Amino acid sequence: MSPADRFDWDAWPLIPAVVQNPVTNQVLMVGFMNREALERSVSTGHVTFYSRSRQTLWTKGETSGNSLQIQELRINCEENSLLVLAHPHGPTCHTGHQTCYFRRIEPDGSLTDISDGNVEPDDASSEAEVSRLWYGAYEYLRDNDLSEVSGTSKRLGDPDFPFETRIADELRELAGVLDGTHSHDGLIDDVLLEGSQIIYWITCLLIRDRIEWEDIRPDIALGAGSESVENVAAGLRADAETWLTEEPTADHGVSTLGLVATACRAAHIDPFALIRRDLDDLKTRDYLTPYFEHTQ
Repeated sequence: MSPADRFDWDAWPLIPAVVQNPVTNQVLMVGFMNREALERSVSTGHVTFYSRSRQTLWTKGETSGNSLQIQELRINCEENSLLVLAHPHGPTCHTGHQTCYFRRIEPDGSLTDISDGNVEPDDASSEAEVSRLWYGAYEYLRDNDLSEVSGTSKRLGDPDFPFETRIADELRELAGVLDGTHSHDGLIDDVLLEGSQIIYWITCLLIRDRIEWEDIRPDIALGAGSESVENVAAGLRADAETWLTEEPTADHGVSTLGLVATACRAAHIDPFALIRRDLDDLKTRDYLTPYFEHTQ
């Protein structure tokens, strides 16, 4: 009998998998596995989860390199969950912390950092932390009805809002900025304007559809390289048509973010500046104060 045969997958198609460091006994993270994810974890020796929003397998560390090497698997008494003892190669949390559970919730709801021996985040993990904070602000606007003070909150609560059309329109305008057929205030300002609009509309659509940050990783998507301006403009226009004709997916969102990043680099702009600028603006919104107070 294989480890996967111990579970009744008809009754429990997905099982929670708690990952624990066998040396320190720290709980590192929690994910979900289906049969295939567990079988791959066993065959490779590295933890693989199943993404519920993207509906595909993902191996921890496949982008960051911070994998989890399995030492032992343990099953609970009801045989519907898994404890994975695994050695972490690098920090488990995208913030650079050894564990995702590095904050204690105080009685008043505030958070206290209780970690020790944290890994100092490098530039990449810092960008991950910033983009997670930024993405979470839009999730907060979705999960709390602030439609009286926030147009974004209102749109996120509207299942029929035509986000795809807005994305396509802005993609065409960014293409026009790059090839000189659409201009306002000069190349750099216009790329920042149109690029920010594209990222905004994509983010709203994905968050409305409950696509998780882990399935988008905007910090990674915006690490695209540069091409010639002409190629970028053509790619943006082609992508605009795709948003109007195909069902939106997380993968399509990632691909479009890469195009926006490429457009920024063609104009000698740091693509991640789009997120930092928007995050700075979000922090000025009084209705988001509770969110930022509880995430600091």
